[in-house]
Amino acid sequence: MAKAQTIQPLCGGYGHYIETLVVIRGYVEAGQPSTREDIKSWYVQEFNRPVTVAGHYVNSLFRCGLLTKQGDRIKCAFPISRNRDRKIIETIDDNVVFILDMLNEARDGASEEELHLLGKRKYGLSPGSNPNQVQWRRGWLESAGMLELKDGRLYATDAGRRLLQERDAPSVGTRTSAPKVKRAEFGGGGEGIEHKTLKEFVHKHCERILSEISGRRVEVTDRQMECELPSGDQADVTACNEGSIWHIEVKSKISGESDIRRGLYQCVKYEAVEKVRQRVEHPSSSREVKSLLVVENKLSQALEKHAKSMRVQFHRISARDRQQLAELRKR
Repeated sequence: MAKAQTIQPLCGGYGHYIETLVVIRGYVEAGQPSTREDIKSWYVQEFNRPVTVAGHYVNSLFRCGLLTKQGDRIKCAFPISRNRDRKIIETIDDNVVFILDMLNEARDGASEEELHLLGKRKYGLSPGSNPNQVQWRRGWLESAGMLELKDGRLYATDAGRRLLQERDAPSVGTRTSAPKVKRAEFGGGGEGIEHKTLKEFVHKHCERILSEISGRRVEVTDRQMECELPSGDQADVTACNEGSIWHIEVKSKISGESDIRRGLYQCVKYEAVEKVRQRVEHPSSSREVKSLLVVENKLSQALEKHAKSMRVQFHRISARDRQQLAELRKR
């Protein structure tokens, strides 16, 4: 298999497509379809997703060697019964190696040209295949919320840094002039220093922030960072009093528009999950459940409109608070 194929990126978010791959392969093994179109049609019906998405999955399964054409039938390259999860994860591990390297390169910002040089130097990609290889990965990482374009350079997001931490990816060390990132700066969850300091700041000053947005004094009797919800999500900060519960999501100054948009949806989810929990676990409780997105950057008009249509409350911290955060991050 060619080098370009062995590092072909898979579509979807990094932590979510393994189950989809298993289901697709299960369908193939059970029915042994004749064409790719058969699989796409089944996928569209099964997942209620566009045929273009189905095409990305099916093409990636073939490029990565997980499906193969044998005679007039499409079959799994190896039996699902033979430790399917281990083999699929091994295949994915092989395919994301360049993706992890790209994220490492983009920790402190990288140009697309620097990413091309990385592909040429480390993987021997030819000038013909190199641009496509980089573009595929850039698109994959951006759609998964792990890479974003800011001021003409590509940066790993908080989610991208968490992936690097989880995978214990070593630094590629391609640019000696760039400062190396210390593992300790990202904590146990792999979060960036920008997100960590903002979260801690909001946790410390949540009473004042909630008072500012409500226009009246709000007394917080209990507060917690990384409060785990029954859905498995973790709210950055949770603040409570006798009458209300606030789940707060924070987005630091390095968060781009796509990351902030995800934050709005996270707030919707936090609020919905908490309301169900209160109804099930505390049926006699009259606590009001609220969510809040706290940001450093000013929201674009499109995002403000998006937030209002979703009925998500957001708050940009003051210039004075932003200055305090800047001083904290220098220490």
